[in-house]
Amino acid sequence: MRHLLAYFLCMQDRDDAALEQFRLVDGYVRTIPWMWHADPAQRYCQLRDITVANAKAITP
Repeated sequence: MRHLLAYFLCMQDRDDAALEQFRLVDGYVRTIPWMWHADPAQRYCQLRDITVANAKAITP
């Protein structure tokens, strides 16, 4: 469930909330939604990195 939550929070630009979920799932990519993509690890890392960058950009 946390994987889907991280994914959809990221898609909604709710980066702080998504970042917390990415921290909790800790890189495990053999589940939905990452398995929807040809390279699950690459997609996970891509969205996680975008979320981290966006969260840092809005943190004072």
